[in-house]
Amino acid sequence: KENTVDWNDQKYAEVWRHGWETITNRYLEAAGRPERVDLRSFERQGIQQIPTVHLGPAAHQMEKRGVETFLGNLNRDIRAANSLMQSIRSAIRGLQRWIADLNEKKQLLDYVRKNKVITRKEAEKLLGAGSTKAFRLLKELCGSGQLEQRKKGRLSIYTVNDNDNIQ
Repeated sequence: KENTVDWNDQKYAEVWRHGWETITNRYLEAAGRPERVDLRSFERQGIQQIPTVHLGPAAHQMEKRGVETFLGNLNRDIRAANSLMQSIRSAIRGLQRWIADLNEKKQLLDYVRKNKVITRKEAEKLLGAGSTKAFRLLKELCGSGQLEQRKKGRLSIYTVNDNDNIQ
């Protein structure tokens, strides 16, 4: 027997899913809902998260009644792992920003030690940063006692603090 109906072939799964995704999103938009459906895997979407598993109707009803199931427990463990990974990634980003700030502060201090003074404009140019960031870093260095502000106002001049014993 020769199969003349190929609409159920696996090669069409992506086509059918895309069509379903498009229609679903069209209806969500028409209903004014913010949610959108994306049938790509988390990996293909660039989402660094472990996907949960489908419960199915029986397990879903049991979980709804407060009965824990194997798949429900697995999903709770996955959610906890995802939350932990998100916290770790957030901490890493914070540490990377902190290290970048330290490196920029070192650049400023090295420049001041070499040239004896630095202006806010020179700090902006040296760091390739906007005035807000340069000002914040200069202020933090003054607050820690490593730099001293000699002139105040628009033409502020910063020098190494005379009491600074940093080599």
